[in-house]
Amino acid sequence: MSRRWQEGCSSNIKISWSTLQSCLLMPIFLVTCQLNAIELDLSTEELEYLSNKPIITYCIDPESMPYEAIVSQKHIGMSKDYVGFYSEIVKKPFALIQTKSWDESLEKAKARECDVLTLAMPTPSREEYLNFTPPYLTVPMVIATTFEKDDINHIRDIIDKPISAVKDYAFVEIIKNQYPEAIFVEVDNMEEGLDLVMRGKVYGYLGSLSAIGYHLQVKHLNHIRVNGNLGMSWSLGLAVRSDEPELTSILTKASEAITREQHSQVLKKWITVKYQSQYNYTLIIQIILGFSLLFIFIIYRQNQLKKYNTLLERISMTDPLTKLFNRLKVDESLNKLIYSYKRYGDVFSLVLLDIDNFKSINDAHGHLTGDKVLIQVANILKKNSRKIDTVGRWGGEEFLIMCPKTRLGDVLKFAKKLRVMIEENSIDDIKVTASFGVAQVMEGDDQTTIVSRADRALYEAKKSGRNQVNHQ
Repeated sequence: MSRRWQEGCSSNIKISWSTLQSCLLMPIFLVTCQLNAIELDLSTEELEYLSNKPIITYCIDPESMPYEAIVSQKHIGMSKDYVGFYSEIVKKPFALIQTKSWDESLEKAKARECDVLTLAMPTPSREEYLNFTPPYLTVPMVIATTFEKDDINHIRDIIDKPISAVKDYAFVEIIKNQYPEAIFVEVDNMEEGLDLVMRGKVYGYLGSLSAIGYHLQVKHLNHIRVNGNLGMSWSLGLAVRSDEPELTSILTKASEAITREQHSQVLKKWITVKYQSQYNYTLIIQIILGFSLLFIFIIYRQNQLKKYNTLLERISMTDPLTKLFNRLKVDESLNKLIYSYKRYGDVFSLVLLDIDNFKSINDAHGHLTGDKVLIQVANILKKNSRKIDTVGRWGGEEFLIMCPKTRLGDVLKFAKKLRVMIEENSIDDIKVTASFGVAQVMEGDDQTTIVSRADRALYEAKKSGRNQVNHQ
């Protein structure tokens, strides 16, 4: 079965890109147009401007299909068709200024070497030298990663990971302003960015859904997937030199004059895949059946692997005696709380407790009894903690409880309640008590400093007679 890209109309079978990619690769067009093209209602100043403007120059992103690209020194892609619409409406020729990168296109626009950027989004830095028409194309922003990476649901999920993106793309500036700690590895084009992903040099590539999908389809990049929609979109219109405001006004009116049919024409031309073939339906059915059986087997194996991986993960982060989280998991959870506090100001508190005279219990009653004490205390802590709390064995007879969204006053009450419950639950007629150190996260804290303060408070509680709650 052969396949080729085509433009125009024919009687061949048509399969839309959205069908092939589960509607993931379809751009969203803003309906800002009228049903039919109209003559522009231009002011005297605008007419005079056009009469003195023999040609309108423009720059594009030379490597951003299906939107636009330069191939063999020719402009291709969706924006090429729109340039034709604009030229026809304003009755002026548009001339492409050749560039090798989007960064160079921006520089030429800044230097007034090109009058217009065909697809651009406003940012604070660009608005210093460009005006913008209303957008005529909006697409979701997504992350492309290799298949083994975890699912991404928000930009915050990757803010601490290196991400490649094309240099001087608008969303890079916008995200940097919103998340100054974001780690961007800027590249000249998408191919370079995706190559860094495949070689493991960055966690993912940030770009538009349609452009990434088009590139994966054409280049057959089977090791990369569109991982997640970040809830962000890229609204693109014309960017026009700000020192000639008449041109912005004229092109804004021209944008409104582009018809719905013309928008649809561009969409069908660039987002439709067609197939030509002679079909052997028996062979096709056999292939489909074979792949279906293979698919069922793969799903079964994946479910088995997932079950065992879940079990291994649980074992790797659980203390075998108390069934609480182990030190490795506790450290990981604490690091997340520290990050959340530094980034979003989410307050949390710690409870560090130590069973009093535990060595004496082991010496007098044996290690099996000592284990019973540890298990009983662990059960009390787990049973009386909230679902959002993390309870772990810190080491030996020490336990650590992390309490998100909890301030010092509330966590002190919680610790005092636990102290009483441990004291009232004797084990094999052995009186068991515990001492507690409590601390709330403070400005400048890291994992070491907040645990150290809780540990000092615990030391003071033991020094003052044990079976007490202290804080710092």
